[in-house]
Amino acid sequence: MPVSINLLRSSVPETIPGRSRNIGEGGLSAVLAGALSPGEVVVVEFLLPLIQQTFQMRASVRGRTACDMDSSFFDRGRRKGHRYSLWLDL
Repeated sequence: MPVSINLLRSSVPETIPGRSRNIGEGGLSAVLAGALSPGEVVVVEFLLPLIQQTFQMRASVRGRTACDMDSSFFDRGRRKGHRYSLWLDL
């Protein structure tokens, strides 16, 4: 599934396109067309295909090797997280 990683670098907005490898309630693994560093805070954006709604969530980059990125979503609360997990299971 296509994803966009949005971030600020030196106060300049940047978008890095990519493709998800694994998406779950806790985070995302993706192959990206640009470099990120562990610890960077980004906004992950992708389209939920069955309901045609854009999903956006802040995340912290956990790991990075070559073009792969692993991230963890910031806690959005139990109730909202449950709703997103239902969408992600579709």
